[in-house]
Amino acid sequence: MSSFLRTATIGLACLTLVCIPVVATARSNPPAAKLTKAFKVIRDNYVAPIDMVLLADAAVAGIQERAGVDAPIWDACIQGPARPGSSKKSPPPLTVIQNALGCAVSDQRDRAKIDALIDAAILAMVKKLDDRSSWLDAKMFEAASRSVFEKRASLGLSLTLKDGALVVVRTGARTPSREAGILAGDEVLAIDGVSAASMSLDDAIERCKGAIASPATFTLKRGREPAWKVEMLRREITALDSALNVERHGNVLVAEVSALPSKVSDALQGLIVEKLPMTRAVILDLRDNSGGLLDQAVSTADAFLASGTLGELRGRTAQDFDVWHATPGQVAEGLPLIILANSATASGAEIIASTLQDHKRAIVVGQKTFGAGAVQTLFPVSKDSALRLTTSYEYRPNGQRLADAPVVPDCPTDLEGADLLKLALTIAENGGKSCSAPIELSIGRR
Repeated sequence: MSSFLRTATIGLACLTLVCIPVVATARSNPPAAKLTKAFKVIRDNYVAPIDMVLLADAAVAGIQERAGVDAPIWDACIQGPARPGSSKKSPPPLTVIQNALGCAVSDQRDRAKIDALIDAAILAMVKKLDDRSSWLDAKMFEAASRSVFEKRASLGLSLTLKDGALVVVRTGARTPSREAGILAGDEVLAIDGVSAASMSLDDAIERCKGAIASPATFTLKRGREPAWKVEMLRREITALDSALNVERHGNVLVAEVSALPSKVSDALQGLIVEKLPMTRAVILDLRDNSGGLLDQAVSTADAFLASGTLGELRGRTAQDFDVWHATPGQVAEGLPLIILANSATASGAEIIASTLQDHKRAIVVGQKTFGAGAVQTLFPVSKDSALRLTTSYEYRPNGQRLADAPVVPDCPTDLEGADLLKLALTIAENGGKSCSAPIELSIGRR
């Protein structure tokens, strides 16, 4: 296991990206205090210095849009009364935002309206940063605070809207949807008899949840095949259950890791060791793995290496710099390792793939990865809100920034699903020699 570990936590989980939680005490505070704290957190902690004047302008625009104040009235209030002969200096950016709040609401006792305007201002600022940073208002904070590691009744599938259709992104291992034979790419036509065309994505996701053992009927379509129905029973699912599955295919172990929740690295190593006898190769399936906890990404990469640099973080402050080194010992030593990746392989999963590729410990098969390459940190702002900010960039062992140098497969192919797995099994059984551009793996001795 890697010696790198961030142990601080505030109980929020970021499973769609690499995330380092931080400890902080966020007491109940008035809306103005929330705005001040959010402004300072962005100014002092974002990965790169920010022009706060531009962010203030964005915040003011966000307030105006939310308040719906007529332009002439708004401009007159924002600019203030003209004073002949005066040469005013521009006020500090935070003051500009606070003045805009005063223009947007006349009744300073209307806490709900002020809070909504402040949420709009903070959200507008965050949108100017990058597509990974985000503002968790009270509603989002409550949802995120429900630990994803707790059991919940669900079907274990991820959905998205694609060209107006409701499509399955993936199904979790050991979940009702996987057991029912639903595959990534299947189109959902209806849920419990309600047409998917009438649902928002949030509505569809909510319909997947329910009481334990409650039934759910999906109508699905796959390619040109006729539509069919499948009934599933919702059950308690942990993040680990959904994220990890290890199966034997002849003499090859296939380890599917679709997310990086807490303890997934230890669980993966334990399952591999348990099934290691008579194994000739290991396939690590990271397709559609969009990341998770940073320490799990690093320790998973470390599990397959006995020495060398695993990569590093480079950020703005001293605490946002780190270099990871492999620790002695490795799982599956002496066995060929094949990694499956696609364009949805991102963040923490890319750390694993890039590290093992750079050390020639693994052959990567599939498609070029997403190229996320950034670490987010959660900062509580009030008792019911938080900022998720990009605070570091990830660098591969070869020194390249992951966002600029995503993982390019050693064996590129457009094959997907079972066809890609079949190709990987062939490559694994031949120690990588079936690849169109075979490389010599550094697998060590067995």
